[in-house]
Amino acid sequence: KSVIQAICDVVLALLGFKIHGICYSEYLTTRDYADFLQLFQAFKVQNRIEYSTITSFSEKKALAKGNLRKLTEDLLLGSSMVSEAAADVMVGVPVEGMPAPLNGEELLSVDEIDVFFGPSFYGQTYNQVAELRLPEARAILTKIWSWRTCSQQELLEKVTASDEYTALLNKLPGWEFIVKREVESMCSAVVNLDACELEPHYSREKNRIGYK
Repeated sequence: KSVIQAICDVVLALLGFKIHGICYSEYLTTRDYADFLQLFQAFKVQNRIEYSTITSFSEKKALAKGNLRKLTEDLLLGSSMVSEAAADVMVGVPVEGMPAPLNGEELLSVDEIDVFFGPSFYGQTYNQVAELRLPEARAILTKIWSWRTCSQQELLEKVTASDEYTALLNKLPGWEFIVKREVESMCSAVVNLDACELEPHYSREKNRIGYK
């Protein structure tokens, strides 16, 4: 199966396509590319064939339009938003003895396709997260934890009246609705900490948060 895929990748690359071989497994991706690298080099298409996991491929495609995490942070913090988008693929001209020039089109070559149609992949979304490491956010999180024995409504009222909440609003001007929503979510989570249906699960005995 891997041999057939590699041969198809070579043929399509010779025709001018950029090939992205994707798989769910980092191990299989690395192994197969190493096994067939000499084949790719023999046909001078090693720069046209890339093997990666579906996650790495998704990251790269997203970065082609700019670093979404960095742009989100810049937007929230009011910084200058500078795109770091990758350069477009250049369409070449014919060269004797070389593969056909790139035609500007890209193809996916999928290994272990049955896995992608399983519940872990099919219909799922790839969610990128921008993490803001702000001391103001840490301070309000600590405050919410210290008041975790309050009722949810009482907790929310105390938090929104606190100096920590005001400091966070001042840090993120114009984004009050996001701060309010996230604080409400944190208050709800800490009050319902022991509800077994919540994910992630917090173990009081081990003082650890567990993710499935």
